[in-house]
Amino acid sequence: ITTHQTTVSLMISLKEKATGRLACRTVTHGIGDKRSTIFCRLDPGAYLLNFAADLPLGGMHPCDDFFVQLALRPASSVELRQSCGAAKPRLADLISSQQPQQFEANLKFGLGKKTRQLWTEDIEVTPVQAVSKTYLKIGITSDFLTSDLRLQINHNGHPLADPRPSTGGYAELVGPLDAGTYTVEVYYVQGRSGATEDAQLSTQGYCESFSLSAQLMSRMGTPRADWICKLGRVDMPTTIAPGGSPYTLDSDYVIPDSGTQEITLEITQPSVLRIEVVAMGAEARVRLYNGGISVGRSTGGELFMPMAVGSFRLKIRVTENGKEQDPCPKMSV
Repeated sequence: ITTHQTTVSLMISLKEKATGRLACRTVTHGIGDKRSTIFCRLDPGAYLLNFAADLPLGGMHPCDDFFVQLALRPASSVELRQSCGAAKPRLADLISSQQPQQFEANLKFGLGKKTRQLWTEDIEVTPVQAVSKTYLKIGITSDFLTSDLRLQINHNGHPLADPRPSTGGYAELVGPLDAGTYTVEVYYVQGRSGATEDAQLSTQGYCESFSLSAQLMSRMGTPRADWICKLGRVDMPTTIAPGGSPYTLDSDYVIPDSGTQEITLEITQPSVLRIEVVAMGAEARVRLYNGGISVGRSTGGELFMPMAVGSFRLKIRVTENGKEQDPCPKMSV
């Protein structure tokens, strides 16, 4: 469970219904500790999830709201892999590729630290880049329940922004950047469970996949409408390799100028694929290829089929219907 920044100080707690005792700790994090997270393994039973807020002196807006993410899954259906790949992100490679890249992270439960740093790297903005009104766009996607990896961008030891949540992760566009050194950090909130599993998971950990993207972008010469479209949105991955774990992609993406988006699927064990693409004011079509052979096509932007082991190419094509165009055309995938 995670709550995100609101106009009030929002607090959450999870208690055993029968005894009133706290079932899990609540971790606050982010800029000004405005985000609250509960991440733990629950035994069978009844629980109460409580939301409480400190109201501001001036009162609340009559239509105020808050944003919450919540996931609940039987522990028997959560497969925690023990072996991780050795590749680590490099900002220079991410920026030069202009595409999201997949990595694996070893995560640990624990009784100590509230959050753990997974990866950090500095990036230098030159005076020439600063004159060109350079922005840093960075995004991360991961499984919310088992990892929920977070981003933080710092300058001179001070956080610049709290990345905006999307359905599958977080994204942020910061700038224009002054010349100097900026630090990008990926961290996660440690989970809690029973004493036996704590000892095992805190020592060995478990492996989760995530996708990371980074771009240095110049505002000079970019149409305002195109620029606004890029704000706070992660880029669609060009390669998906689940590695035997369940994989979910669920978010809004900007439709490319060409109207076509391709994703390579690397399948290592028999799987089931379900995809639905919805684009307002446009027709979406999906095709799946193995080599140059079409092995599946959608009806109305939806495809549901079993998949064998192999490498596949997923092609999404969005065609406008000829009506008035949206200044920021996007598709839900």
